[in-house]
Amino acid sequence: MRKLLYCSTALVAVAAWAGTAAAADPISLGVSGYWVQNWNYQDADDGPDEPAEGRRDHAFKHWGVVTLGGKTALDNGLEVGLNFEEMVTQLPDESGGRNFDTYGFFEFGGFRVEAGARQGAQASMHYQSPTPSNFGWGLESPIFTMVDGGSNATGGYSTTYVGSGNRGPKLTVFTPRFSGFQLGVSYTPENCKQATGCDDLGFAGTIGGEPLENEAADVEQIWGVGANMVQTLNEVNVAVSGGYLRGSQEVEAAARDDLTEWSAGVNLGYMGFTAGAAYKHSNNADPADGDTNNWSLGLRYATGPWAIGIQYINDSTETAANAEDTYEAFEVGGAWDAGAGIQFVAGFQHHSLESDTPFVADGDATIGEGNQGDVDGVFVGSVIFF
Repeated sequence: MRKLLYCSTALVAVAAWAGTAAAADPISLGVSGYWVQNWNYQDADDGPDEPAEGRRDHAFKHWGVVTLGGKTALDNGLEVGLNFEEMVTQLPDESGGRNFDTYGFFEFGGFRVEAGARQGAQASMHYQSPTPSNFGWGLESPIFTMVDGGSNATGGYSTTYVGSGNRGPKLTVFTPRFSGFQLGVSYTPENCKQATGCDDLGFAGTIGGEPLENEAADVEQIWGVGANMVQTLNEVNVAVSGGYLRGSQEVEAAARDDLTEWSAGVNLGYMGFTAGAAYKHSNNADPADGDTNNWSLGLRYATGPWAIGIQYINDSTETAANAEDTYEAFEVGGAWDAGAGIQFVAGFQHHSLESDTPFVADGDATIGEGNQGDVDGVFVGSVIFF
């Protein structure tokens, strides 16, 4: 009898909610996204044991994102929406999973709550340095890169986005924007998206978040905080951001520490010019060595459909015994908006890897081989927005 009463009460509640929302239109999903394709040629150090050994000097590359999204508004002013984002990569995910983000959101009175798999507030609210060409080839978190990091600790990749890889299921709350200022807070129980290789996604009949097993190198209970301010002062557009992330180790170990990262960024825009700088620090969960510092500078000028710019990045990562691996690069590039969502880009990049760490190859310890090298490259490409 009690079970029947509970069911009846639930049905009444569902009927009441349906009646309240009946005046609003159901959510209709629209399709949008982009497709980036590029050709590049590079001249890289490719001697024995060097990072580019055995690699081609040219390549065709592509990347795309297809987004399904939509929202509706209820009579009480509550907005509800969904977003599905599929990343179409050049090669399938090596883990066998899908590169897929999805989240829903609820917004009322300027407050917005997002629930699902996507980047946290500390990353989504960040301002990086301006990209000369486009986001595909820009040096800040590039989609495409012409450098192979080899055994260099930096990996030949740099980003000032805090927790850029933290895309596990999370809850994020954004405040309204007051006088240009906005705050966001995210919480991720565990940074994992796949049904395999994760401690617990709820597929094993468990209730709540009790892990099935602990992994020594995994991070859980991840908190992210982001904030930015957008203002116009004497015809100068000013955008400033800051971000912080902290995650706990699943297994306490002397060789590991809680993960902490923080970032700052600024963009200034005036008369078609945009100048910016960004910085990030990460302890990489290493209590002794292993700290990483990333920073970048950029300047871009746009007039009509044309844009040109320059960008510089620097990444330094501690290895051991006061040794350090570094990666720096600059790009000079430009873009032309042809209209109808079509953009053409071109540019030149120089990359340099340096290392204090001995590299062991064929039994011989040498400085640099496999750890460092230079790359010069040119690229042309296009972006199709839809």
